[in-house]
Amino acid sequence: MKKYGFLTVLTLIVFCMTAAAAQAHMLWLSPDKTTPAAGESVEITIGFGHHFPHGKMEKEGRLKAVYAVAPDGGKVQCKAQSPASYTFTPKQEGTYWLFAAMKPGFVSNTTQGRSLGNKKTLENVVSCSAFRLSAMTAVRCGKADWKAAGTDAFDLKLMPVSDPADLKKGDTIALQVLFQGEPLAGASITPSTAVHSHNEDGGHGHHGGSGEVETNADGIARVKLDSDGAWMFTARHKRPYPEKKLCDNYSYCTTLTLNL
Repeated sequence: MKKYGFLTVLTLIVFCMTAAAAQAHMLWLSPDKTTPAAGESVEITIGFGHHFPHGKMEKEGRLKAVYAVAPDGGKVQCKAQSPASYTFTPKQEGTYWLFAAMKPGFVSNTTQGRSLGNKKTLENVVSCSAFRLSAMTAVRCGKADWKAAGTDAFDLKLMPVSDPADLKKGDTIALQVLFQGEPLAGASITPSTAVHSHNEDGGHGHHGGSGEVETNADGIARVKLDSDGAWMFTARHKRPYPEKKLCDNYSYCTTLTLNL
């Protein structure tokens, strides 16, 4: 009986560790052009998975919105070509910010495995999260000045403090995390780069730069860039879910992709 109890506890611990890792899905945006001319179509690849830049959104109906915000503040809807591909055509000179969000939902760890659902729709729930996944990136049309993104796109937002256009390998980028429009202190930012997408042993990996960093009282953190090319920065935040009988916490994850 004692042996059975120990094995059960051990199994649950291993399961919870595995499930926690499995939940680390990310949504990201990869435009095929970051400096298009006015009237030139831009194709946006919707990335989804654990290892940037590998993985694409494969299932239809999972995205809540994909759109661009023009330099004048107007919203431009992006046209779906497939679950993993959207297009839009910039017509003004300036910075276009691209946004995407998945439909919100619940994911739970149960004694039988990990499933979509909450404490009321599933049995034997060990823990439940109400997930909110979002992504953003920018393209610059023409030679207009840089323009920062507005603060009302998502609850959790991650953006560069200043124009990243002149950054290169060896420089440091300053990033700010906002939650519901206010700076978020103590948030973790994980840098990822295509250069670090494979470990030396041939396995997948996604960390780059100086490793995970934490924001200060102003919601700002700095990451040293150890390579050129495509980068993704991931911010995560949790807060208690108000109805504990339904779920345990909100789990927010947002990404910012930049091509340096």
